[in-house]
Amino acid sequence: MKMEFQGLTYEVMGEGIPIVFLHGLYLDRENTMFFFEPQVRFNGFKRIYIDLPGMGSSIVTPSASANSIFDSLKNFIVSIVG
Repeated sequence: MKMEFQGLTYEVMGEGIPIVFLHGLYLDRENTMFFFEPQVRFNGFKRIYIDLPGMGSSIVTPSASANSIFDSLKNFIVSIVG
């Protein structure tokens, strides 16, 4: 199921211990899901695939920097993952 948190788009699959998947440059959560989901058995894991700021379906931020991306991810993990 596709969801949003403070401009970040993400999808959650499964239940259990959370794993947050981050994609590389010029990719998105769908590429990451396409690669990992068929390859690995994830029984007992809650998989969280996220679009980084300005990539995939996430909102483009005017001042994207390593620090702002880190802050967005930190807020996401604290709020959504726990």
